[in-house]
Amino acid sequence: MRKTLFIVLFIGFSIPFFGQKLGIQAGYSLTNTFANIDHSQCSIKRTPVSGFTVGPLFSWDFHKHFGADIAVMANMRNADFVVSYKENTPTIFKQNLYYLDIPLHAYYKQVIKNTSLTIFVGPSFNIGLDGSNYAKEQTEFEKPIFDSEKDQTELFGEEKTYKRFEIGIDMGIAVEYKNILFKASYMQGLNNITQNAATPYGIEDIGSGIKQTYQHGVFSFYVGYTFNLKKSKDKTYSK
Repeated sequence: MRKTLFIVLFIGFSIPFFGQKLGIQAGYSLTNTFANIDHSQCSIKRTPVSGFTVGPLFSWDFHKHFGADIAVMANMRNADFVVSYKENTPTIFKQNLYYLDIPLHAYYKQVIKNTSLTIFVGPSFNIGLDGSNYAKEQTEFEKPIFDSEKDQTELFGEEKTYKRFEIGIDMGIAVEYKNILFKASYMQGLNNITQNAATPYGIEDIGSGIKQTYQHGVFSFYVGYTFNLKKSKDKTYSK
């Protein structure tokens, strides 16, 4: 598994050296939290929340219709959800999570005059950088759940709330007119990134051995601008 991951990343980070285009893209993201605790008396109600993403893109056309690209995106993912357990007062969670997303795509492209239509799919290697986790009771007084700032801000790493590394599948469609890029994508996290049994949700008396899952699904909508790094017609298929 590690050897395969190394090969995939090596190929991906080689693209900028052979890349025919450099792009800058930024846009809107909508994060849906897939959180679950495997307990009959516990329920989680989630709400998709808006965020923002920005970063560079490198692409390489190695055939008239086929190519590959890699991006390095700073992504602010926000999440809201309400956890209910037995007759306890429900807890409201509001999270701001900052990720570095590295999607690596293979794509099919069709060019008509000055416009290209691209369909892409591939893995996304994502690294949790920082974040905040604010929790309060769903009451009139909104009493805070966490007593210390550490519980609210130190979210990623060993013995913390979430694993730092996430792998997902990313797919979407892009339209480029001359050098102006419009793109929509969806990334679904594949691995369970939570590390603790139910305590991240403020439920101390639920007992041990309860399975908990936490994953993200992220819709992103970009606008960008691309620069041709190689203008020779015999070296690029985008002309």
